[in-house]
Amino acid sequence: MKMTKLAAVALVTGAGFTLLAPLACADEAGQASKVTSSGVVTFESTPTDPNGNTGPLRIQSVSSIDFGSVGIKGDTMTYPARYSATEKEDHLGSDGAVISTDYLPLNITTVDDRGSNAGWQLQVTQSRQFTELDASGALKPGGLELNGASIKLSADNAVRPEDKKTEPAVTVPTSFSTNVVVNNKMQPLVKANVGEGMGTWNSRMGSVVADATDAKNPNVELTIPGGIQIVEASYQAELTWLLIDSPDLTPAS
Repeated sequence: MKMTKLAAVALVTGAGFTLLAPLACADEAGQASKVTSSGVVTFESTPTDPNGNTGPLRIQSVSSIDFGSVGIKGDTMTYPARYSATEKEDHLGSDGAVISTDYLPLNITTVDDRGSNAGWQLQVTQSRQFTELDASGALKPGGLELNGASIKLSADNAVRPEDKKTEPAVTVPTSFSTNVVVNNKMQPLVKANVGEGMGTWNSRMGSVVADATDAKNPNVELTIPGGIQIVEASYQAELTWLLIDSPDLTPAS
């Protein structure tokens, strides 16, 4: 957490002496004395802790991806991600009551508290292929993998989260990657160039919708190649997200 310290300077006066320089004249009628005081603030950066995501540049949250239930096919098939009824953002009126709700696409919330305006880069890789789960939802030992299955992502916007809407939005990230086929190499999705991305931003893969029921997101797609072995089961892949401290660094391998 970024720490801010505020120190106040106390002034003491007494009969028979004057603080600071003697006054040359009174600014207001009847003014008999005038002194000045100062306020001090010290900014301290939070130590970087990338493993715990508590440093000044951090990923605050990543939403999950669900492609729903689909039928087994022998041909190559592509499926868009589904919107979730729980992945939403409420808009409140002046009385605090909910006046409307947006259902969100895949989204990643980042925080830049460094104060440097140096920019950053959000990258992604697939760290585990879709692998069969058991009845409890855990990875099945020796479970089947969907060899050749791939996820394609298109980032296209970044906004302030609802609780940060009163903050200035002049530093919105402006560089987005589309049609990124996620593989085992880090690839950039969002870049905040120098002077962009300060504070909290919600980078999104797709648009918000007013109703999540049966809504599909074409910015997040799963392709299953034809001819691979598939059994009736749920399968889970793993994506790893990386936030680096420069918009210009070459993606890590």
